[in-house]
Amino acid sequence: MKKVSAIIAAAGSGKRMGADKNKQWILLKGIPMLARTVSVFQNCPVIDEIVIAAAPDEVKDVERLAKEYSFTKVTAVVVGGKTRQQSVFHALKEAKGELVLVHDGARPFVTCEEIQEVKKAVEEYGAAALGTKVKDTIKLVHPDGMVEKTLPREQLWAAATPQGFFREQLLSLHQSQKNIEVTDDCMLAELSGQPVKMVLCGNQNIKITTPEDLAFAEIILSL
Repeated sequence: MKKVSAIIAAAGSGKRMGADKNKQWILLKGIPMLARTVSVFQNCPVIDEIVIAAAPDEVKDVERLAKEYSFTKVTAVVVGGKTRQQSVFHALKEAKGELVLVHDGARPFVTCEEIQEVKKAVEEYGAAALGTKVKDTIKLVHPDGMVEKTLPREQLWAAATPQGFFREQLLSLHQSQKNIEVTDDCMLAELSGQPVKMVLCGNQNIKITTPEDLAFAEIILSL
C-alpha cells in the first residue's frame, strides 16, 4: 500500500469574504472551517498524514487547533507562501507520502468517498482531480465584453479539490515550472503533458470564498 499525504492549503486571506480574519477561522455551527476540513482527512482511512500550509502568523494557531481537535495525522504545519502555488510547494517538501492529495482548506464538505476515488484515479492514471460538470452555457468573451464563441458544454468541468499526484512528480513540476503562475496543481501537470483524470464529485464540495458561499454552507450543515 502506498502511503498517502494530504496537503491542506490554508494560508489564504478573507478578502473576498469581507472578513477581518483568515476565512479558515470562520465558525461553521461553532467549529472553525479549517477544523471541519481537516477532520474529513483525519477520519478517512486512506490518508496516512496531513501537512497544513498556514499563513506565517498563524502557524502556532493551526498547531494548537490540531491539538485541540486531536488531529493525530497532522505531522507538520508549514509557513505558506504569497501564493497558493508557493504554499503547496512548501508543504510538498515536508510530505512523506508516495501519493499526495492537495486540498483547499476552504472546502470543508468533501467526503471520504470522494477522497478515495481520487486516490484510485491517481494510481491508475498518474494524476486526478475532483470536479463537477458545468450546467450553464459558457461563453468565451473578449476583454471588451464581446462574445467570441460558445464553448461545448459537454466538455466543460469546474475543477475542485483534492487533486492527486505522485509526490516526486508534483515536486519536480513545482521546481521546474516555478516561474509559471498557475491557479491549481493540475495546470502544472497539463503543461508537462501529464494526463489528468477528472473524477465527478457532489455539488456540496464548494469552496467557501464569499458571503454567499457561507450562507450556502450553513444550509448544507442544516440538511
